[in-house]
Amino acid sequence: MSRPALRLGLLGLLAFAIALIVMWPARWLAPALPDDMHCADWSGSLWRGQCTGFQWQTGTAALGIETTQWRVHPLALLRGRLQADVELLQTPLQLQGRISSGLGGGVKVEHLNATGVLDRKLLAALPAGWSMHFELKDAGIEYRGGTLHELSGLAIARQLHDAQGNALGDYQLQFEPQPAAPFKGQLRDLAGPLQLAATVTINADRSWQLDGNASLRPGSPQSLARALDQLGGADLNGQRRISIAGTFD
Repeated sequence: MSRPALRLGLLGLLAFAIALIVMWPARWLAPALPDDMHCADWSGSLWRGQCTGFQWQTGTAALGIETTQWRVHPLALLRGRLQADVELLQTPLQLQGRISSGLGGGVKVEHLNATGVLDRKLLAALPAGWSMHFELKDAGIEYRGGTLHELSGLAIARQLHDAQGNALGDYQLQFEPQPAAPFKGQLRDLAGPLQLAATVTINADRSWQLDGNASLRPGSPQSLARALDQLGGADLNGQRRISIAGTFD
């Protein structure tokens, strides 16, 4: 075979390989999922695809997502990173952002935005029967080597209600971009029966602490007053000093 013919043949083989990768069906990803994850239906390609009916069994709890869509950025692969724009649609919650992971492991989420209604089915940290309208704006998270390396963004909870239907108000938590842990965010009320101003500190090992002051406005639900009484008594001005700590599992 002549050199021009060999070169032409190699170029044709390369073009075929690239076309095969680009058109790689999304369903070929199924064997790569862990045993506790399952997708009912796949569509599209590896680079731009969709999973419908995603299920993730985590211990005794199950997470279900109606639709997951993604678009992979091929140029990021040249830098040794897998990067994709991802959108999750789960009635009544919508979420979109950019997720990337490098050869050294770890996950970084950028430009994360979400809107919808949260209850205990979607957020286990909420007490049973509680619900709220939720907004997340331009959040960034990086988790690598078992530690938190980045945390920023704005979270807003509106129309927070307890299991008895009591309206508990609207709240905002904002983390400005910071170079390293511990990450400090400002928590405050926007409206409602509780006046709140606090600092939320989240450490690299996912432990957290909330420190601040709270006071009840006139007409506050008795359940809210009882809950605050467990954290500490009020001074002569009705102010309560709050200090709570824990760890995100």
